[in-house]
Formats: sequence, structure tokens, C-alpha cells
Amino acid sequence: MKKIEPLGYNTKKAAEIIDSRGLEGVFLGSAENIYYATGCPTLPGTGNPILYALRNALPSFAFIDKEGKTTLFTWFGVTLGVEFSSEVVTYADIAGAKDELRSFFKDKRKIGVDYGVPPYVLEIIKNNAAGIEYADDLMIQLRLIKSQKEIEMLEKSAKISQDVLKNIGSRLREGISRESLIQEIRSMMMQFGATAVDHLTVAFGPSNPEIVIEEMLTKGKLITIDIGAVYEGYVSDIRRLYYSGDTVPDEELKLYETVKATLDSLQESISLGMTFSQVYDLAVKLYEKNGLQPLFTSAGHSIGLVTEEAHFSPESDLTVSEDMVINLELYVPDKDGIMIGDEETYLVTSRGLKKITDLDRKIFVLNL
Repeated sequence: MKKIEPLGYNTKKAAEIIDSRGLEGVFLGSAENIYYATGCPTLPGTGNPILYALRNALPSFAFIDKEGKTTLFTWFGVTLGVEFSSEVVTYADIAGAKDELRSFFKDKRKIGVDYGVPPYVLEIIKNNAAGIEYADDLMIQLRLIKSQKEIEMLEKSAKISQDVLKNIGSRLREGISRESLIQEIRSMMMQFGATAVDHLTVAFGPSNPEIVIEEMLTKGKLITIDIGAVYEGYVSDIRRLYYSGDTVPDEELKLYETVKATLDSLQESISLGMTFSQVYDLAVKLYEKNGLQPLFTSAGHSIGLVTEEAHFSPESDLTVSEDMVINLELYVPDKDGIMIGDEETYLVTSRGLKKITDLDRKIFVLNL
């Protein structure tokens, strides 16, 4: 019988965090939190994505009590031939799920919930428990510190994305459409071992990178490729620039080198115990020191089961801690509005930041 355990869940830390808020437990409805707490493959990049596809008809949930013990609520078919380390409550359909939840929450005290709990479950909790409050911040605190297994998953995910970026240059040719290029990147991710695709951000010049527009690549264009492969639920986020010409314009190259040096200075200055807001403030100062305009709202983010777990933003009081995995990303718009810069992934260690990404940091010249 296959045994399923979560890769990073920390029972002791969960109990401490929940107790600090005076909650009887935290009820989870988001796919990433359920997977994190129980190992049940509710995320698209974990095992068979059918649970994610059928989440409205056959929902899964999880509960963490004040001792850190977890309970998985799921369709009975999920449990056939497997053993979960969590306690398991099963049902045949959504009506059965509602019945089990009414019974479970009857006479419970104050319950925390995450953003993924649907309205019909919130009503059940309100009608049966003594109180309810949102506790997404507690789950972020719990998930920010990665286990060794989680770090390995993130390293594998980063390698897949880097392998794609190393090889994509041979696919870039004059006349290729953005839509075709995105499809090629998607295919390459799976060939290199991804279990799902997180994001495929591609732009030719200053065009909108978030929407796939059917435009063709011409000579003399800066090409932005920002991608994220998924490996067993864990996400990468890596960006590189390419140039469809013989020589990168001096102005673009100088700007890129300046931003890259600014990012390196930021990385070298980050230490354990700094708040995320202090990292942001430091990035602003480094921009100003290097003659750049700090037109950004975040200097990067932590990364894990979602691309951007928590941002290095001016209002964040989270602290840099050992075994976090973070992305530093700094950009400056050029005269055409193209965001020139760099994004790198690091593991926070007791000695500082250890770089996970090792792909060449340059604007790749394609010589089309």
C-alpha cells in the first residue's frame, strides 16, 4: 500500500502558530495548502490532476488542529490503495461532504480558514462553530520555511526552467509567432521533466507579455522570456533576455549590467533577521545610489507551491529566515518601456544567500 506524507509540513511549528492566535484549528480549502498539510495531490502539478479538475464536484479540504494534527476530507476514491499520514474523512459526493463537515464542526471553538474555503463551507462553520477568522497569514508563516525535500523539489523545478532557457535560443527564428514559441516552451518543459506548467511570459519588444498576441519575431528585438516550470507542485520563476540581432545596443547592455550589479549588491547585503520591508528599502537605496529610478512595489518574493508566496514590499514585517527560498528581481524600463533586469533564485542559509540559479546572466544574442 502506498503511503502518502506531506513533503514539508511541520507539526510542532503548526501547533505553535495556531496556539499563538488562540484558535482551535485552521480549516484549509486552497489546493496548495491541502497538498502542503496532507500530501493529497490536489495541485495540478502533483500526481493525477483529476482532484483539481473535479474540485467543485468532489471537493477536498484539510484541517489542522491546535496540536498540529491534520485531517484530510476527500472523495472516498482518493483513499483506495493508499495510506495517508493524516486522519481521513471520506464521502461520495458534495452532499456527503457537507454532512461530514456539519458533524465535524459542531460545537467547535474559534476556527481559522484560508482564502480557498468556499462560501457554503463558511456557512457550515458559522452555523456550527463558535467563531471564524481568516488565517492565510498563518499558513504563509508555516510554508515559508522549507524542508530539505521541498528545497530539492524547488532545485529540480529551477533546473527544468533553466534547461529550457539554455535550449530555447535554437528555436528562436525570424518569423516565429509568440503563440508558437509559447507552445514550444510548454513542450520543452514537459520533455525536461516538469509535472506541470506555471507561467509562460513571452514578449517581443515592448508588447504586452501577459496576453498571447499573434505577432511575429523580427530582427532587432529584445525578447523577454520569464517562465516557471512545476515539479511535484513546486514552482520556479526565471527570466532571461534575448536579442534578435547581431549586437545588443549599448544603451540596453549598460542598463542591464547596472541592474544586475544592483541585484548582486542587494543579495550580498541581505542577512538573517532582516524584515522583508528592510530588504525593499535597501533595494530602493541601491537603485538611487546607481542612478536608477526605484519604480517598483516589490524587490522580489519567496517561492514554493505558488510563484509569489510573500513579497519584499514596504509593508511586510516577515523576516528573512534560514531555509527560505526567495527570488530577487529588479527591473528598470528602457526608453521603449521594455523591462530590463534580472531575476535569480536563492536558498537562505546561516551564512547568507546561496544561489540556486546558475544560468548565464547576459542578454543572449541570436544572430538571426
